[in-house]
Amino acid sequence: MKLAHALILIPLLSSPAALAVTFDVLSSPPAQSTSSTCQSYSMAVGVSLLSLSPFPIDSEVTIKEGENRIRAALIKACPSCKEFTRDHWKTALEAYSSNALTLGSKAFANVPQLYEFLYQNAVITQKTPLDPAFQVSISKPSTGYFLSVTELEGKTYASGHIVTVLGVDAPKASDSGYRPALLILNSGNKNVPDQPVSDTQCIGWPGGVKPKYVGSLTWVSNYTIKHNRLDWIIKKP
Repeated sequence: MKLAHALILIPLLSSPAALAVTFDVLSSPPAQSTSSTCQSYSMAVGVSLLSLSPFPIDSEVTIKEGENRIRAALIKACPSCKEFTRDHWKTALEAYSSNALTLGSKAFANVPQLYEFLYQNAVITQKTPLDPAFQVSISKPSTGYFLSVTELEGKTYASGHIVTVLGVDAPKASDSGYRPALLILNSGNKNVPDQPVSDTQCIGWPGGVKPKYVGSLTWVSNYTIKHNRLDWIIKKP
C-alpha cells in the first residue's frame, strides 16, 4: 500500500473529533439525492478529496449540499438535456468552483490499461483487513476516479451508473488476466428491501415505505465496466 500523506477528507484538520465525523460519513455514506445524481455526488466527493479543498465534506449535510449545487450547475449548463456529456460535467464543475477546478479524463484501449493507470495513480493500492473508510481517511489528499459500471456485486444498472473508485488491489504479476478488487464509493447501492438503514442513508421507495438505494464504501470484486474511461477532478493551473 502506498504511504498516505495526510489525514482526512477535510483539509488542515487533525483533531480526533474532526476525524471521527469524517469517518462516520465514510462508514455509512448517504445515498445520492435522486436516481439521476450519481455524477453530481461523485464530483462532490472528488472535490473534497483534493489537498486544501475549499469544499470539505464533514457530514451528510455537506455532501448533500455539494451534490445538489453541482446538479443545479449541471442543469444550468444544459436545461433541455435529459442526459449529460463530459463537456456538461466540465462546465458545471468549473461554474461550481468559480473556475478553480476542471475535469480530467482518460480513455483506455482496454481494461488492463485502466487497471494499470489506477495502480500507478491511486493512493490505495492494496486491499487490507482495515476498514475501507479508515483506509480512505488516512490517505487524504487523494483522487477519486469516476467510473461508469453496469453491474456491481450482481446488482445491475442497465443504463450505467457512476461510482467513485478510491483504491485498487495490487495486480498479481503471475496472472495476466487478473481482475483486481476496486475500493468503490457507491452512492446508489441497490438495497435489499428489508435491510434496516437510516432515513438519511437512502432514497425511499414511492410512498417512503422501504429504502431503494443506500450509500456504501466497500471493496468490490464482481463488477462490469461500461466504458474504459476514468474521469477525475483537477485544479486549474
